[in-house]
Amino acid sequence: MKKVLIGAVMILVWAAIPVNAVVIALETSESHAAGTPLWNGFGIGLTPDVGNSWITGYVQTGDAPVVSNSVAYQGTNSIYTRRLAGGLGQYAEIDSGVAIDVTKQYVVSSAYYRPDNGDTRHTGNIYFDAGPTNTSLGGLNTNASTNKINYMNQNGAWIDTGYLLSLNKWYILKMVLTIGVQDLSGNYAMTYDAFVTDTFSGVTTQLISNINVQSTKNLKPADIAYGFGALIGPGVAAAGSANSTYWDNVKLEVIPEPVTVCMLGLGMAGLLCRKKA
Repeated sequence: MKKVLIGAVMILVWAAIPVNAVVIALETSESHAAGTPLWNGFGIGLTPDVGNSWITGYVQTGDAPVVSNSVAYQGTNSIYTRRLAGGLGQYAEIDSGVAIDVTKQYVVSSAYYRPDNGDTRHTGNIYFDAGPTNTSLGGLNTNASTNKINYMNQNGAWIDTGYLLSLNKWYILKMVLTIGVQDLSGNYAMTYDAFVTDTFSGVTTQLISNINVQSTKNLKPADIAYGFGALIGPGVAAAGSANSTYWDNVKLEVIPEPVTVCMLGLGMAGLLCRKKA
């Protein structure tokens, strides 16, 4: 009985951990000078560590996010996003430039920091999208009234997860994307899970599980050819004030299909039981 229980635990642990994840887009901000905007006045974006150059996430007015050395999760730099009253403040997007493999899962993640800097609000948004049109498929943000994390549901509405965020603390926001079956139009449905890690305590909490993206935004052939992207930006600012957040290690990864991970778990469990015999 002991051998069976040990093997079962190994299967569960290995099934929950993405192994051999491949980074297909990454921005650590360490290769850019502090004060540099993510793109210049000519629309030319900075080149990240991995992936395509930064672009405007949505058609908005205001300044581009900038590289900052005020605070960082790792290293010395991060990305500072700020939005003024009236909607001035742009979102930024990093694309992988890697075509989507519908048999695999993908991970979108970033470190996230809300500074106590005198601004009225500190609410950030992180989305995942696919294709050249910046269409958000799902995402996480912070409720300006409650300071709790929201997620985007299949109707495009923001739903409270109940997870309360503190100021002046780094969190890791992570979304795991799973591609579903293909419909008669050749499009693919998608679901996503989301997690948050408190980097001070090291505790990871699952926020949502198996949430459908909007059916009108299922993956289309053009999206699959283009690849996934990650968008970051500040939420809406209060009247007469501003809204500011920091982001670090913005990342897109592709991981093995779940069956591969489970098979690895089975193999490890078998070796363990054999050793114990």
